Amino acid sequence: MTLDLASLHSVQHFAEAFKSKNVPLHMLICNAAVFAAPWSLTEDDLEATFQVNHLGHFYLVQLLEDILRHSSPARVVMVSSESHRFSEIKDSSGKLDFSLLSPSKKEFWAMVAYNRSKLCNILFSNELNRHLSPHGVTSNAVHPGNMIYSSIHRNWWVYTLLFTLARPFTKSMVSECLAAFYTSSVFKSWEWSYKNPDVHICFNLLPLINASTVLMVITLSNL
Repeated sequence: MTLDLASLHSVQHFAEAFKSKNVPLHMLICNAAVFAAPWSLTEDDLEATFQVNHLGHFYLVQLLEDILRHSSPARVVMVSSESHRFSEIKDSSGKLDFSLLSPSKKEFWAMVAYNRSKLCNILFSNELNRHLSPHGVTSNAVHPGNMIYSSIHRNWWVYTLLFTLARPFTKSMVSECLAAFYTSSVFKSWEWSYKNPDVHICFNLLPLINASTVLMVITLSNL
């Protein structure tokens, strides 16, 4: 089974293939992401960072929602980032501005696009938990760590250098995997949370969510 989040057709094909196996789904970790990628459009005419980091995951969860319900108890974990705090996705009136999510090449800045996609992960996870927790399906978001040394920095040599220099002071890839796994399997509360788990301790973080984002959450969930 293959999955290309830059193609909504591929996401649909993957979901159909998974459904055909007639197996339960108790844990879904949405971890895939691109970082500092140059501007490009997907085959669906959407900016690639937004589609790969958020919309592809969003669509996959929607397609697998029935299986998650029937597999209760189940959990969906969105791997976000503390960088979501440095972003904005609403216009001057406070409404969701889709042009900020999928900007033109002229308006594109790779790091900002990444931050916005991570904010979308947070908002979606929060709304998903509200929507599905009464049915035995919970959702949480997790910050896996800062500047974890992986291939995610491959799009620009400056980031490769920074990630290399930071490597002795950051979590390992194993710790990142544990963060997502702990969030998906250890924490049993039905209440939504955004976590920064480590091997020995778990921190509950306060995300960039307040009353003014409620409308954006609902709008984002109905794109």
